[in-house]
Amino acid sequence: MHAKGSTAYERTSDWTVLFFNCLREISEASEMLAPLKSTSMLLIRGLETVRTMHNNRSAWEELARKLALHHTTINGYISQLEVGDRPSSNASQDALKKYAEVLSAILREATASADVAGTPNLKKTFKRIGDTQIEKDRIAELSRDADFAHRQFDEAMRIIMARQVTELQQQLDRVRAEIMQEIGELKSRNDLPDFDEPFLSLVRGQDLDICEQGTRSEILGQIRIWAIDEQIKSQIYWLNDAAGTGKTTIAATLADEWLTNRTLAGRFFFSPNSAATSSLDQFCSLLAKDIALQLPEVRQVINARIREVSAACLRFSQQFRRLVVEPLKLVSDKRNLLLVIDALDNCKGRDKLLSELLLHLPSISSVKLLLTSRPLPDITDILSTSTLIEGYNTCLLDVYNPSYADVTIYIRKRVPKLEGEYVDLIANRSGGLFIWAATVCRMLQIYRRPSKLLHQILDSQSFKGLDDLYLQVLEQALVDKAAHSLFMNILEAVTISFQPLSISSLQVLFPENDKVDLFIQDLCGVLKDGDPHRPIKVLHPTFREFLYQADRANGFLVRTTNAHALLSSSCVVLLLGVLKHNILGLSYQKSAIPTNTHIENVNDLVEQNTTVALKYASSYWARHAAASILESDVQEKVMTFLSTKLLNWLELMSFRGCVGQCIQGLAQLQTAVAMIENRSDLKQNAVSNSYQFALQNQSLMTEAALHLYTTPLAFLPKESFISERYQRAHKVLIPVVTSAASTKWSAHTVLTGHTGHIEQVAFALNYTRVVSRDTDNTLSLWDIESGSLIGKQSAGSVKGKQVAIKHFTVSPDGEEVAFVTKSNNIYVLSAITGALSGEPIDASAEEILHITFCPNRRRIITSSISSTMFNVLRLWDLEAQTTVGNPMRLDVPTTCMCLSPDGTMLVSVSIYGHCPGKGLVIAWSLEDYSQVVSYTMSRVGYMKCIRFCPDGSYFATWTRDGTIHLRLGHTGERMLELCSTRTNDPVDDVVISPSGRHIASYNFGGSTVYLWEVKSGLVLNHHTLVGHEMDIRYLLFSPEGDRVVSISLDQTVRVWNTHTGEGLQSFFTGYTGTIMLPELSQDWRYLLTVGLSNQINIYDVSHQCQGEEKPGDERSFAVPVIAFSPLGDIFACGFTEYVSKPYIQRWSVETTQPLGEPMTGHTNGVRCVAFTSDGQIIASGSDDCTVRLWSSSTGNALWTIPTEMNTVERIAFTFTGEVMVLGSNHKIYVINTKAKNVVWSTGKENSNSELVLSADNSKIAATCDNGVGIWDVLTGKQMARCDISGRIFHLSFHPQRDLLAICSYTCIYLWEFNSGQIPSLELQIKYENGFQLGFTLDGKYLLYGDLVWNVQSKRPRKLGPGDIRVDLGSYEQSLIYRDGWIYYVATRGPLLPIPSHLREQFFDWTAFYNLILVWTQDKLPVLVDCTPFFH
Repeated sequence: MHAKGSTAYERTSDWTVLFFNCLREISEASEMLAPLKSTSMLLIRGLETVRTMHNNRSAWEELARKLALHHTTINGYISQLEVGDRPSSNASQDALKKYAEVLSAILREATASADVAGTPNLKKTFKRIGDTQIEKDRIAELSRDADFAHRQFDEAMRIIMARQVTELQQQLDRVRAEIMQEIGELKSRNDLPDFDEPFLSLVRGQDLDICEQGTRSEILGQIRIWAIDEQIKSQIYWLNDAAGTGKTTIAATLADEWLTNRTLAGRFFFSPNSAATSSLDQFCSLLAKDIALQLPEVRQVINARIREVSAACLRFSQQFRRLVVEPLKLVSDKRNLLLVIDALDNCKGRDKLLSELLLHLPSISSVKLLLTSRPLPDITDILSTSTLIEGYNTCLLDVYNPSYADVTIYIRKRVPKLEGEYVDLIANRSGGLFIWAATVCRMLQIYRRPSKLLHQILDSQSFKGLDDLYLQVLEQALVDKAAHSLFMNILEAVTISFQPLSISSLQVLFPENDKVDLFIQDLCGVLKDGDPHRPIKVLHPTFREFLYQADRANGFLVRTTNAHALLSSSCVVLLLGVLKHNILGLSYQKSAIPTNTHIENVNDLVEQNTTVALKYASSYWARHAAASILESDVQEKVMTFLSTKLLNWLELMSFRGCVGQCIQGLAQLQTAVAMIENRSDLKQNAVSNSYQFALQNQSLMTEAALHLYTTPLAFLPKESFISERYQRAHKVLIPVVTSAASTKWSAHTVLTGHTGHIEQVAFALNYTRVVSRDTDNTLSLWDIESGSLIGKQSAGSVKGKQVAIKHFTVSPDGEEVAFVTKSNNIYVLSAITGALSGEPIDASAEEILHITFCPNRRRIITSSISSTMFNVLRLWDLEAQTTVGNPMRLDVPTTCMCLSPDGTMLVSVSIYGHCPGKGLVIAWSLEDYSQVVSYTMSRVGYMKCIRFCPDGSYFATWTRDGTIHLRLGHTGERMLELCSTRTNDPVDDVVISPSGRHIASYNFGGSTVYLWEVKSGLVLNHHTLVGHEMDIRYLLFSPEGDRVVSISLDQTVRVWNTHTGEGLQSFFTGYTGTIMLPELSQDWRYLLTVGLSNQINIYDVSHQCQGEEKPGDERSFAVPVIAFSPLGDIFACGFTEYVSKPYIQRWSVETTQPLGEPMTGHTNGVRCVAFTSDGQIIASGSDDCTVRLWSSSTGNALWTIPTEMNTVERIAFTFTGEVMVLGSNHKIYVINTKAKNVVWSTGKENSNSELVLSADNSKIAATCDNGVGIWDVLTGKQMARCDISGRIFHLSFHPQRDLLAICSYTCIYLWEFNSGQIPSLELQIKYENGFQLGFTLDGKYLLYGDLVWNVQSKRPRKLGPGDIRVDLGSYEQSLIYRDGWIYYVATRGPLLPIPSHLREQFFDWTAFYNLILVWTQDKLPVLVDCTPFFH
């Protein structure tokens, strides 16, 4: 033992304590960091000890080297764990203990060895050598033990750290997914993009030159004093002067100076070089970002609000208040803060910005604004009368006495090597215009022969103004005069392009021009940027103005038509060479053609397969062509493109998510082509057909790009421009569609995409938008000029919530649409962008019945039923999202309400009891929410029955007994009562002329217009306008009030003189087609109607758009009943509805043309049709309680069988045709067709609406009361029965086994009927219209719609798509239709789409092997043969 106090004792005690501390940490700690630190300390002590050893020095040094490596590894783990500690594991604890024990052994041996080496007594030393001195092999053994223990520990730690990395990676993946989702959502809403630093530098003026030292001293001094002097109350310093006088340089100088001394609040430099810097679209967000950068105090608030505003898509006034005004008010430092807004004259919509600045700046007195612009009249008119303006008369350039001092200093700084006399000469030539001097300086800096250029500038006597300088720039850049044409091509492309192009994009668009880079570099005096991949910007708007004016450009005139023609041709040539079918190179040979949403990483694939130049060409070729369509070369290229690449272009734009650009571009092209004199029909049809094709299929284009080559081509008019050029090329993808109905392109705009019946339609945004809502809870916003879909809100898609839209209203200015969901939340939609505005208003405590906008403020009024069943009228502030004032309560529900034009009075109509009933009218003051007046009306319905006069002087309410009550607008006092000549007929609607002098009405179900002229409470004239043949549906006065238009169910539009009542020539000739929900714009330009197939028709009367040549058919609610012959060559069809002459018609499958005359004889609707197995006889059952047999070849009647059934719903024949089985909801009849007698029948107590014959024709299965029964066909004996509750829709026998499948609403029962057991197997389903139930012929599979089960085993197994290969020949219902798509049971995903405007026809569909049969509204068949698609 070591003596206490000895060195050996201290060393041993020291590392022993360390060792036991380390063991304790390893055993007790639940995480890894503390044990590792203890082990590290023990390891350090071991290293210190080992390095002091002298005997066997080389062996100890080797061990020390290894321990040092171990220490490095452990410290690495410690560094990682200090970022985030990890739980320990049993393996790590054991490994660390073993490693610590090895370290302890090394320390123990080393300490003992050191003690022996230092002992003075040689005898003791030699004696100790034999016992304790470590030999080399012992050191080597310790080294191996340490390596082994460390490896074990390292493996355990790697597992722990790998788990940490995995979790970290998972966390990063989740964060990345969330970010990508947010980015995707931002892109889909067209929100603020993540601009790069060069762009932000442009917006903030950071890449601009600043004033050279010593220049602009006077004006800079004035502005600096204004900025810091709190006694100067003018908050806006307006620096205004002509172009090129240095306003922007001054603004950039002061912005930089204020940034340095931390008084800058934010800046924005407008520029015409990009959309974001020449409009207000991103102004508030970009300025707010800079404010957040300068003022950390409000950074968090601004960042949160930028996200909020981006998601909400607020109007500009709201954005400005939320992002700029309110954050600046939160700044606690009340010293002057300075904003800079430069080049306001380059901003589109600048009047809105000026209005907001003048409105809000007084409320933030600590903020001042430096504003620069040219003195344009519209800016001057707004600012000249404001008391906030300073510097109004500031003049930067006195043209009569220009100052050259500043310009001279500038030139010396910019071109320091220039001799003084040349500096003075250039300054004198500039006329004090800084843009002139700056351009010369840039030229001298970049041109290869600056001395020659200098002499040219100074020697030319006419070289004085800016125009001369620009001309010199162009001449210097055009070194090779023979290349003038190539030079102008590039110059025209740069200045006329809809988005700035880069050098690399220009090289792609003009591959034959090898001087693109050289031209751009030589034009750096007027252009920026020389980087090949950055968009080129025109440095000053005066250069663009110079090029566009013939009297100034002098040989370099940019003719806009030629420029557009050039870019159009270049874009088309590029597209012709690149576009192709399946441009993304997707592989789908073994599955259905994918929809866009089923393609993984579609955005990445688009980026990989497109270039910037290709994107530009695909986005803007049509717009360039429309602007230059009079050029014959453009016309030829457009024809070539539409003839060969139209579908490829639409495919690419679909993948890019730019469907709207296609519609708008083709619409512009169609308008342009219509203006060509002596145009050929081919050219007009090519453009018109292409536009109509894109318009009709825009919903499908958004959903599935590659399906543009399938059914859309199949449903084209037979001799259209597109069908002739594309059907042959893509016939392998096109189902064969045959139809007895003729198809043609519409002459007017047709909006398609709604899948439910349209219930509401309205104009918005000054008649440039259409808003529509359907029964599928979808609200759509359309551009009326092009027909493109601007925005769409669907059930379940509103901010990710499951909602159903039940009503909408449009704001008086047309800029917003408010809609209510069935969960009673109120949303506001921008009619400009289609994006949601702000968060929804939660009004779920009440059921909202009606909603309307206030006319003068962003407020809405709702009518709702509260939980206490009171009817409540509430006023809501959309800005604050809260109620305003007191609720207005009624004891009875409101049927309608209307606001006065000035927004001070609300009139509501309520109904007592059942409709129609006694009505209560109340006029409410919206100033104190009190009742102004109330009165009752005799009979009121649920329809609208209030209207205010446009000037608010009176309002009208009307009743179901034909009375119109007129009341004074502000008091509600009684004014007049008007009655039509037929006083008992209910008034359907009342309209009032703009002056209020004339009132027109029509009655419910009436075809007459009643017209009154009123003045000062008296009726001056009364006219009855007769001419319509059916019910009137719409009335509207002309803006002048001298005419009134009426629209009727007879599909005509009539116009009447309001003074005489005479009929006038209508602005709309022809027929509107089947008319529902007509709307006419106030200027009578646009007529909207809703068609039978859920489409919206837009007639533009200003373009002489005419109606149809004949009236359209009324909506038919008849359900077709169909049977195909066994050979599949003909089919027979009747209709369930009662018609004056019910019939059955035979049709050819090949041509879908009728065969012979209709087969008549039934006196009521036809319920079922069936063929015999040889196809010779057709049987039909009817609601007239008879069955009729017909010859399928001639259509002649063979036999009529009266029955005791109230209707015949099912017919089935045995193989031989000798036995016919009839079913109804009361009994079963079995008839011998040869003997013409009834073999047997069931009693009336049975309900047998569904029946089926077994494969061997020996058994009948049929529904009966609360169950299913099975009968012997020959004897009528009931063989089995089972009880099943609920309605049964389908029955099917297994082809070999005694097994019956029974389909109810929620499940399919499998019944082994010979076992006597009740159905024990249930397969869960949901019933869908048109789906059939059946077994395949081999009995292996049971199918219901696209659901498939393997029934070979005792327990049926449900199969997924692609797990089964069902032969089309083995099952009649392999094809199904659902939600706009045809599916094939053996293919994963949808097979073929049906264009949205045709989906109404697919409500009743029939599948027959590879065919799907549907019917048009006029009862004509459409047959879709999918055979080519499968081949």
